[in-house]
Amino acid sequence: MPDFEEQLAIGLAEESRFLRLLNKHYKHAVKIEGSFKRFDFYVPELDMKVELKTDKKSNHTGNFVIETYHYGKPSGITTTTADFWVFNDGNYYYWISPEIIKDMILTSGIDQKRFIGNGDTVEKRAYLMSKSWIEKKSAFKWEVEAHEVQSV
Repeated sequence: MPDFEEQLAIGLAEESRFLRLLNKHYKHAVKIEGSFKRFDFYVPELDMKVELKTDKKSNHTGNFVIETYHYGKPSGITTTTADFWVFNDGNYYYWISPEIIKDMILTSGIDQKRFIGNGDTVEKRAYLMSKSWIEKKSAFKWEVEAHEVQSV
């Protein structure tokens, strides 16, 4: 199991790769540096805020993790101000509105889970959202390597 430093390095590399792709479509897009929890990227051309969620384990579990509580306070979907959450499974970036995710949580009856994630030392609370459902409800998806936009 990767430790915190390994997970951080992986996350930063994925953010850099996503920003390069984002800049191909929106040249003024920027990564928000530092410990800012509301969103990760800002696209001034569209006045759009984006949160990137890398979850390659979803290829094995069939679920994306939707965090709600960590380190003793609300986090993730409960605190985001992003216009889009972008799930990265290593193959595609799935773009979906946090409002759609929240609606699904409220109407689906799925249970919140508690677990300690890779690289974490404390328990988090999260929903395990079906990857196929996220793909179906996504506004669009981008291939991670091909850099092409595809409608879903």
